[in-house]
Amino acid sequence: MNVLKKEIFRLINPKKLKGNLVNALHNADLFIGVSVGNIVTYDMVRSMKKDAIVMAMGNPIPEIMPDTAKRAGARIVAT
Repeated sequence: MNVLKKEIFRLINPKKLKGNLVNALHNADLFIGVSVGNIVTYDMVRSMKKDAIVMAMGNPIPEIMPDTAKRAGARIVAT
C-alpha cells in the first residue's frame, strides 16, 4: 500500500478494523456501497446501529434492495 492509501486508511479506519463486510457492518452507522448487487443481507443491516443509513448504490442491482434494508431496520435508504 502506498503512502497516500495508508493515510486514507488511517483517517477512515481509526479502529483498524479488519475482516469481511459482515465484520465491517456490525455496529456501523452508515454503509455506502458502490460495488456489486446483493452482497449485503438482511442480517447484516440488522447488526448495524439503530436508525442506520444504507446507501446501496450498486448499479444496476444495489447491494441490498431498499425494501429489505428498511425491513431490517435502516432508517434511511438510498439507491
